[in-house]
Amino acid sequence: MRQKTTLYLATVLLFNLFVLICVKSSLSTQQQITLSNEVWVDDDFNESTPGWGVTRFQTIQQGINAVTNGGTAHVANGSYYENVAVNHTVFLVGENEVSTIIDGNYTWDSALSITANGVSVEGFAIQNCIYLGEESGGINIVSSHNNISNVYFTQNWIDITVFGIDNTISSCNMDSSFWNIKVFANNNSIFQNHFNSSYSAITLTSANGNSIEGNTITDYWIGISLYESIQNKIAANSAFNCSQNALRLESYSTNNTFTRNMFSDCSQGVNADATSGANKLYHNRFINNTLQASLDGSENKWDNDYPSGGNYWSDYSGTDANGDFIGDTPYVIDENNVDRYPLMYIYWNPCDINHDLKVDMKDIASVARAFGTIPGYPKWDPRADITGTVPLVPDGKVDMRDIGLVAKNFGKKY
Repeated sequence: MRQKTTLYLATVLLFNLFVLICVKSSLSTQQQITLSNEVWVDDDFNESTPGWGVTRFQTIQQGINAVTNGGTAHVANGSYYENVAVNHTVFLVGENEVSTIIDGNYTWDSALSITANGVSVEGFAIQNCIYLGEESGGINIVSSHNNISNVYFTQNWIDITVFGIDNTISSCNMDSSFWNIKVFANNNSIFQNHFNSSYSAITLTSANGNSIEGNTITDYWIGISLYESIQNKIAANSAFNCSQNALRLESYSTNNTFTRNMFSDCSQGVNADATSGANKLYHNRFINNTLQASLDGSENKWDNDYPSGGNYWSDYSGTDANGDFIGDTPYVIDENNVDRYPLMYIYWNPCDINHDLKVDMKDIASVARAFGTIPGYPKWDPRADITGTVPLVPDGKVDMRDIGLVAKNFGKKY
């Protein structure tokens, strides 16, 4: 009798356990089903808010956890004291880049840690992320194909760190942090950001094939730094009032291209150590720097051959007897570095192919003649290669992008 009772109890227990497992499985399935493609976050939401816990949440982390892969989390104005982990693809959209604040609250963690690919973040302020070591920022990206745009950063030790490839950082404002952007990976794009008053704006470390374009840097110790980085394109940036260097190249930073940048009123326009040679610098403007370039024995190329030309130097005293807008005598930096074809004018539109300070039919004809060519072809003209997939960065061929840009600028005069 006792054995039958024991067997009966065991059977009941096993049945109850089976039911419990089924219930948990059902709940888990329901939770997956109730994930939403679109959720809303507001620090004023609470249990009485319609949709609470399904599409309405009080914290950003709750919203991200509840949104489907590839879905959108909308975040209302407010202050969110969080360290958010983004571990699946999501569009994270703040209401306003000044008043939608993710505050690191001086904890030893990033405000946003992105480990998923294809994440988009826009419309936030990121602040108060204290020292996290040399390799972790207010936004820490360890994945690829992410986009950070229209974000305001302030009072961080480092604003953004990038360890993944093919990420884009654009139209952001950095103000009064110590470091702004540190990149440790390849093929990322940093363009049209504004940097104001800090130690270092953009640093590439062991980072190759990156594009840095159209950024404005004001009142820094160091503007753009490269360490052990090769084959990067640095184009159309402006650095003003850097108390040390507008551009610094160190530790075997070689084979990089710098074009259409302006380095103005800095202690040194360019500083390169002895190991950082074989870089190409042309169509840049060096204006009123205490020392235009300090090169410590390194050897770099300072022009794009004739007739494309070299750089504009505010202290160049040569003449232009033949009227080709290129100086008749070289600009000598040191015995190893000479700009053979210094430019006579502080600025011209890159679409002004023949450098006559206007974009007209002569320029269109020049691009048309070189159309379809690459370096080495008989009709190749380096002046006609003015753009590629990244605007205003030459791509080694003359195609419809170049013709289209000249046509767009037709009629402009300087």
